[in-house]
Amino acid sequence: MSYGQTRKGSFIESLVNVAVGYTIGLVSNIIILGAYGIKVTLGTQVILTTWFTAVSIARSYTLRRIFNWITGRTECDNSAPEQPEIPTKESLTQRGSLAL
Repeated sequence: MSYGQTRKGSFIESLVNVAVGYTIGLVSNIIILGAYGIKVTLGTQVILTTWFTAVSIARSYTLRRIFNWITGRTECDNSAPEQPEIPTKESLTQRGSLAL
């Protein structure tokens, strides 16, 4: 059983997250700036949204690294916790813990 996500899965999730965020950012900029009567060409909108997206990615990455540092987590810490061994009759007999 695997807990967590593969590196490929994380990468794909990140790409989808950025693509969705970029699209939402571009559309919302067009709507919001238009609502305030600010005339900006589509090319300028794309450039502005690209800058905002880059800043957002840098912010998100930096905060994730800071929180990982604060909590002492490393990339190796995301494995599944070790499950306790369920004793069997044989293992208890071998340890002398089971009186027959």
